[in-house]
Amino acid sequence: MVKNILSVEQVKSNVQKIVGKKITRVWFGYSTFIFLELGELHLEYRVKRKGEGSGASLVGDWTLGQAPYWRVLDKGEVICDSLYAEYDDLLRIAYGFEKKKIVSAVLADSLETLDVLLSSGVTVQFYRGKNDFFCLSYNHKTFLVVGGNYKPYYLHNEL
Repeated sequence: MVKNILSVEQVKSNVQKIVGKKITRVWFGYSTFIFLELGELHLEYRVKRKGEGSGASLVGDWTLGQAPYWRVLDKGEVICDSLYAEYDDLLRIAYGFEKKKIVSAVLADSLETLDVLLSSGVTVQFYRGKNDFFCLSYNHKTFLVVGGNYKPYYLHNEL
């Protein structure tokens, strides 16, 4: 895997690509790691590991997630924080994000917070903790095309 180092401005530009997208699925990984599936849902196939169920996952066009540290703000006031809330409360609040559109996404210059304003008026604020901050992925992979013109090419779907 190739890692390209990005400037803060490049990251901010990429984050803007989720503005206007609808949250179509919310799910949790380990503990408070939240994942927001954005846009049209589709099955993404992967190699199954021993002991796993299906080799497919339901993902959106975009996934914003792998974020353990997040809070919900209403009119600037924290109403829920993943570090302190009961797990059942996190689930109830997070599942309420489904079907909401992202109105804005503002990444701090310090790369310490990402504020995602939803159409409901609440802000989901992802913040840097001792582990991960967040990941944003575009879920349409690059693939090889061998067309009728005998000129194979890669079709890239990039952020």
